[in-house]
Amino acid sequence: CLVTGGIPVFLLEVGLGQYMSEGGITAWNICPIFKGIGYGTTIICFVLNIYYIVILAWGAHYFYNSFSEELPWATCGHYWNTEKCFTNTSMAQNGTVDPVVEYWENRVLGLSSGIEDIGQLRPELALSLLLVWILVYFCVYKGIKSSGKVVYFTAIFPYFMLT
Repeated sequence: CLVTGGIPVFLLEVGLGQYMSEGGITAWNICPIFKGIGYGTTIICFVLNIYYIVILAWGAHYFYNSFSEELPWATCGHYWNTEKCFTNTSMAQNGTVDPVVEYWENRVLGLSSGIEDIGQLRPELALSLLLVWILVYFCVYKGIKSSGKVVYFTAIFPYFMLT
């Protein structure tokens, strides 16, 4: 589907936009029947951004918690750990659970017992999500001119963090 539909439509949109000096929505005004394609791709991008920004919020949550003296997902003995928590993975028995998994499922996500139990709002994740949305807004609110400056940081910063 991506090869036969997505990529050709994307290339056509970029080509029309470049030729007509228009954006993603107005490039399709070349033919009235195609007007919905521009709106459709914009809505799809917005929905995908909602999903991916949640993943960025999880990363921001982990980034914030990694500055603690002892990593909360490194050991057992926290209130979210169960009796099945076991840290020595070289001696792991059947039925034991790694503290990383318990931190993710019990502390970060707060998984409920099933689909009939909705669970509760996680305030720290909601705050992370809000902060990431604010950060994304400030990265793109001035258009493509500010995005070019953001790319300098997002391209160079991971290199320095990994070396």
